[in-house]
Amino acid sequence: MTLIVSGEQVEVAAALGVFSPADSEWGGVLLGVPVRLAAAMQRGDDASLRLPDGRERRIHSVGPSRIDGQGRLLVPFTGEGPVPFS
Repeated sequence: MTLIVSGEQVEVAAALGVFSPADSEWGGVLLGVPVRLAAAMQRGDDASLRLPDGRERRIHSVGPSRIDGQGRLLVPFTGEGPVPFS
C-alpha cells in the first residue's frame, strides 16, 4: 500500500480492520512509516492510504507511534469514508 502525506508517497505495510461495522468505522496500523511522515501525520497534515486496487482513503493518526520488535515504526490510524475492504 502507498501512504501519501502532504504529497509525499512511500510504500508501507498495513494491518486493517473494522472497528464498528454498523457505523463503517475502520482503521488499523501502518508498519514501516518514516519518522518524518509519522510526525507530519501527528501534526494533522493531510494523509491518505492508496490501496492495491488504486482506491484512496483519507486517514488520521490516532494515539502514539511506537517501534516494533523488528525496528519498524508503527502508526495507528483511523480511516474516512466507506470501509475499503471486505
